[in-house]
Amino acid sequence: MDASILDRIEQSFDHAPDFDARAKLSPRLFLVTLVFALISDTKKRSLDCLRRFLIAQSGVGICRSTFWQRLSSKRLLNLLLETASQLMANLAATHGIDLTLAAKIGVLSIFYIDSSSVTLPAAAKKLFPAPRRNVVPAAFKWHLCMNLLTSTMKWWKMTPATSHDRKSFPPLTWLKGALIIFDLGYWDYTLLSDMISGGCFFLSRVKSNAVIDIVKVVKGLKKRTFEGTILFDHKKIRKGKKIVELIGSFGSQTNRNSFEARVIGFWNRQTKSYHWYVTNLAVPAELIYPIYRLRWQVELVFKSGKSSL
Repeated sequence: MDASILDRIEQSFDHAPDFDARAKLSPRLFLVTLVFALISDTKKRSLDCLRRFLIAQSGVGICRSTFWQRLSSKRLLNLLLETASQLMANLAATHGIDLTLAAKIGVLSIFYIDSSSVTLPAAAKKLFPAPRRNVVPAAFKWHLCMNLLTSTMKWWKMTPATSHDRKSFPPLTWLKGALIIFDLGYWDYTLLSDMISGGCFFLSRVKSNAVIDIVKVVKGLKKRTFEGTILFDHKKIRKGKKIVELIGSFGSQTNRNSFEARVIGFWNRQTKSYHWYVTNLAVPAELIYPIYRLRWQVELVFKSGKSSL
């Protein structure tokens, strides 16, 4: 583990007293051993197992009644809450999203775009019908474009819940030079082509029914076998475990919206298949998935917004 991370973790326990005349096991040592006992314990065990772990790690004996009394104290609860708060603040200060991230990957800014349906009372079903009325009688769709680095809203729009995501997208002139991260709801060849011609950068998942001609194999596959073929025609690709990087051609050669872009696949151990991403970023392939994961913050924004609505 990085030494800076260890230092931050250690600092998170500094608020706990290192001495208590009433107990052999100081509040800080009790807190530290308890936290790491819970972190390392991957099985269902009894409280007495936890007590024995504390004794083994601290070297200080503690009887059952005293241990249970300290577990149930309000003081311990407050110390745990303060520790969690300090830990999140300390780690975020070192390993949060760096404001220089955009410059490091060669873009002016980073935006994520998504939409979410907001449920309304049943009385609004005539004006705001939901796609599946047997589940939710009334709803509208909230489209949102957020600046990842500043946590500020760039653009938003409200549409009927039945409206397709692709029909709602901010003007590309507002996003020139920036990276836009979005999900499959916005998948469209014309949109990706317009982003390239408009000087935008994009990162998105690839639809499983997309027709992508493999122009060049950069790494992860045999060039003779795969170049000049269609990506999803090959079931063998799903049996690998390396990062695959390709240059793919999207759209027919006669289509004015045809274009070439990087297609990168990451092996997913749970589904035992590749997850594919398309981008025109010029960064190492290994960074594509971590960058795409930043899009998850939009879900937090929606969750927070809906609780206020």
